Amino acid sequence: MKYLTLIRHAEAAQPFGVSDFDRVLSSYGAEKAPILGRRLEQQGFMPDVVYVSPAARTQETAKILCYEIGFPVEDLSLQDSIYRASLKQLMLLLQDVEEDCEHLMLVGHNPALSDLAQSLCGRKAGVPSHMSTCSMVRMALPIDYWALIEEGCADFIEYDTPENMS
Repeated sequence: MKYLTLIRHAEAAQPFGVSDFDRVLSSYGAEKAPILGRRLEQQGFMPDVVYVSPAARTQETAKILCYEIGFPVEDLSLQDSIYRASLKQLMLLLQDVEEDCEHLMLVGHNPALSDLAQSLCGRKAGVPSHMSTCSMVRMALPIDYWALIEEGCADFIEYDTPENMS
């Protein structure tokens, strides 16, 4: 059994003249990310590996979450392919995860994360068609090898949003 947690970055600021890649968290996003992190910590949440888009807002979100759950920030794995990824690119990335990883947390962007959740879990009740900022989808994958991940193979566990965490 493998576990996958998808986290969309917290809300980003939209300052004039700053590239999309370099956008940092807004004050609202910086307020919500630790709340999600503390909620995960209270649940005993601990991934084996954390994949992160190299964009500033995803790195900032991941560092906050890792601080809250006690995951070593220096162990974050920046994955260039997550930024502006398509569903196909994310599936290829997942199929290449090291097999000793039982639980992967992936911090990235929409629309690819929402598409991935829908593809892996199907249109089951509770699976979001659009992940809001700083939200997460957790799923179980009844597979022994990441290379076997495919459309419809996941069992949906939960979706959580900032509105539920206040």
